[in-house]
Amino acid sequence: MGQGKPDVPGAVARAAGAGGFGDLREVHAPGGPVAGIGAMVVSLLFWGVFFALGVVLNDGSASWFWFVLIGVALMVPVVVHEVSAGRRRDRPHYYVFAGGLVRHRRGEATAWAWDDVEYVERASYTGGAQGGGGWSYSYLLRSHHGLVEIPLPGHLEGVATGIAGAVLARARAALHRGGTVRFGAVEAGPDGLTVDGETMPWRTCDGAATGREFVEIYQRDPRRPWKRLPVGAVPDARALVSLAGERVRGPSVP
Repeated sequence: MGQGKPDVPGAVARAAGAGGFGDLREVHAPGGPVAGIGAMVVSLLFWGVFFALGVVLNDGSASWFWFVLIGVALMVPVVVHEVSAGRRRDRPHYYVFAGGLVRHRRGEATAWAWDDVEYVERASYTGGAQGGGGWSYSYLLRSHHGLVEIPLPGHLEGVATGIAGAVLARARAALHRGGTVRFGAVEAGPDGLTVDGETMPWRTCDGAATGREFVEIYQRDPRRPWKRLPVGAVPDARALVSLAGERVRGPSVP
């Protein structure tokens, strides 16, 4: 965001104010410079002048051919730049506030409070030529009310932290009342963690950890993995890890 205070569009400010989101923490914008339509107009004018000069100054067909070829070569980078810039303009900007997230695109702002969404990470492997390939990761916000999935442009630390904090607070309250909390395939209750009908008591649990592809739950004496689940199968995995840590070793920050 730089050292100065970033400019916030009016629609974003109104949406954040209506939701009571508080202070702005982060701004995530499409990368690279974005040229306006004026750059394309200037480029077309340049091409027109270039074409006119070619007609006036060149009589031979050979020289005309090279003149046009040079003009086209000069225009190609401009066109490529404008096409990519147009795509960047269509990508949404994300404003991360203390109390929620606002997405701004084409003058329209959509807001989600941390209490109203869950954070999901999905990992998928794409094979390549000669046995190559790699993992790709998508991050989603899923509204508890509308069940709408909102893909994020990458890992946004402020989003993950904000949602994990809200989920952890709700989970603490539920367990304090003697209730249970579900994290996708994992259910946390007063007695322990349950996965696929099998329960591990808190007294034998040694915490949990989340990686790029999997969430692992450990049991103690000796410490070893009890369950290993895909990241996408455990919504709000950060909050689960923090909750398990609190139950095993005392409070921690998500």
